[in-house]
Amino acid sequence: MKQIKLLCALLTLAIAVTVFATAADAKAETVRVGLALPSEGSGAKTAVFASSLDFNVYCNGIEIMQSSRVTFRASGQTMTIDGTSVSGTVLIYPQSTVKLALDGREYAYDGCFEISLESRRLKVINVLPLEDYVSAVMPCEIGSNECDEITKAAAIMIRTVPFHRKHASDGCDVCATSCCQNYRGICTDIRLCGIAEQTKGMIITYGGEPIVCTYCNSNGGASCPSGDAWGGQTKPYLQSVLLDEGDECIYWQKTLSQKELFDAVTDYLGVESELAGISAGKSEAGFVTLLTCYCTDGSVYYISGASTIRKLWALESARFDIYFELSASELTASGLQKCGDAYLSSSGACPVPSSPVAVTKDGEQIIATTAVISGSGSGHCVGFSLAGARVLAAKGYDYKQILTFFFTGTEIKR
Repeated sequence: MKQIKLLCALLTLAIAVTVFATAADAKAETVRVGLALPSEGSGAKTAVFASSLDFNVYCNGIEIMQSSRVTFRASGQTMTIDGTSVSGTVLIYPQSTVKLALDGREYAYDGCFEISLESRRLKVINVLPLEDYVSAVMPCEIGSNECDEITKAAAIMIRTVPFHRKHASDGCDVCATSCCQNYRGICTDIRLCGIAEQTKGMIITYGGEPIVCTYCNSNGGASCPSGDAWGGQTKPYLQSVLLDEGDECIYWQKTLSQKELFDAVTDYLGVESELAGISAGKSEAGFVTLLTCYCTDGSVYYISGASTIRKLWALESARFDIYFELSASELTASGLQKCGDAYLSSSGACPVPSSPVAVTKDGEQIIATTAVISGSGSGHCVGFSLAGARVLAAKGYDYKQILTFFFTGTEIKR
């Protein structure tokens, strides 16, 4: 109850943002989580709050009701509460856990809530103690199957993420999706809550400041520098780190028709020219960071950034190779049948990285209709790798050693 009253007092004083001044503040701070953010395409049309005890509902600083169940609806430019039109920001101060259904998706939450109308949709922010948020995110982001050292490392990363305030422009610290961290209400896993408590207040710092903390399932053998992934200067603690992930490494393959491959490129570029070929440029860490796109009219276009290129074809990662292959068999110009078991190039059977047109040794052309994209790693591949952490944990690394391995030059502080 003391925590709830503190949160209510903070909201009543109209403290709209959370500012983390130092690492030591993490123990006492709250976090603002955007459960429904219209600016991110996740605004809700309905929000139903229900609790075993009555909660206080305020609008523009005035208490307008006490109830154990209220329904918010967005209808055009109007927001209603149980059918009554309201304007401004509405605050809900529960006395116990609340079940919240956003467009029918229901989870149980602690903390307080802010509800407003934005772009014809409901914007809902959950304000709760940082430590409660950490334990609530753990089932979604790490689960209960990893060893204690990896799970401790995950708790510290989860706690560090809100300090970056990725959604400050939305009036919150983080959203509730994989854009930041998946959050689906309170945690009921006793072990995960216990590990969160063991690491209470711990965050990852560089030069005394919280880092921009990133993690993924597998780096594929080397992490991607942040600058290669998203542009700009690579952060000193997000450099490429080499680590053979062995059997834990995620390998994948995706097959596209030549049309699907090329159409995605021309759609992104917004050009009408027909594409003739693609050349992939890789960074030292092995990630594709530049696509050179050759058109039949002689024009050349470029697409840069590992993250952008990964999204272009909805790939598992930007650590990949592209090959063009024939179907089971093709007829050449002279009617001779050529087997498609191998890839073809001007020198015979070998990979063709850039063009779907293969020329046999006798000078005949065969046009490949299929592109095969093969790669390793899963996600943006920047920072921490779960697959790599498993390898390190098996070697006896503790949670601090695991984290400082992936985040170069960092320290773990309370």
